[in-house]
Amino acid sequence: MIFWFWACSSVMEEKDNAIFSDCPTDVAEQQMIDVGAVTLNVSRRGTGATVLFLHGFPEFSYSWDKVMDELSGEFRLIAPDQRGYNLSDKPEDLADYEVTHLVDDIANLIPLIADEKIILVAHDWGGPVGWWVAHHHPDLLKGFVGTNAPHPTIFAQLLTSDPEQQEASEYMDFFRQEGAEELLSANDYAGLVAAFDEALSEEDIPRYKEAWSQPGALSGGLNWYRANVIDESWLIDPVTVTVPTVVMWGEEDAALLPQNIDGLEHYVSDLRLATFPEVDHWINHRIPSEIAQVVRDLHAQ
Repeated sequence: MIFWFWACSSVMEEKDNAIFSDCPTDVAEQQMIDVGAVTLNVSRRGTGATVLFLHGFPEFSYSWDKVMDELSGEFRLIAPDQRGYNLSDKPEDLADYEVTHLVDDIANLIPLIADEKIILVAHDWGGPVGWWVAHHHPDLLKGFVGTNAPHPTIFAQLLTSDPEQQEASEYMDFFRQEGAEELLSANDYAGLVAAFDEALSEEDIPRYKEAWSQPGALSGGLNWYRANVIDESWLIDPVTVTVPTVVMWGEEDAALLPQNIDGLEHYVSDLRLATFPEVDHWINHRIPSEIAQVVRDLHAQ
């Protein structure tokens, strides 16, 4: 493996080059790391047991900043720009965005950031990736937290049989269309900003626009939709999880409906479910303190 380190301390822990050095608690440091097929830009803060955060579309590592503010004095916090986003590699071949590659990125990253089991936290598109990591690599995880993070099997069932979820997911067809990038970037990304329904602060918006404007970044994010049509093929290998799991769900999510948490107990052997009636899709922006407390509680188990 080849690493590019952006130094955040003069002394680095040594153990087969596998452990990140500790970082300041008040500001995120950036690091480029080769995970095999691609190199990911990783944001990291703090010291202690490791927590890894996975973002969705159209976000990037910074989307976890408020949660990291809550936890950086207690944990080592790692948030990658996933494949195709912001400063991470953006393969040109659409097949390189198939979900198996997205899962491999994270499964390969985890042993490079910790020599012990980690807590994995996921949102939106990071959800299926996180669920599959928990399904295929339970030995890497101490626990999993899904925050409006659809379970792949249940989501696929809904998309093949539930008219409400089918209607709510029609935006995915638009994202797969040629030229979606131009429409989403029009008027200085006005549509993307509006989609957050004021979840972004005035400080956040320029950070997001900078990430979206990275060469190929919008296409990279949209390629997750284009390369992965969620249909009956997602039902062939039901995703079952044995690691301790907490699912947090904002019930006002207009894209991922509350039906996504129905029947989770059939796929998760150690499940705790917390619902939030007045929280929408942008749960990591709306209730960072609650997410942070769930991480603490899961770590303490």
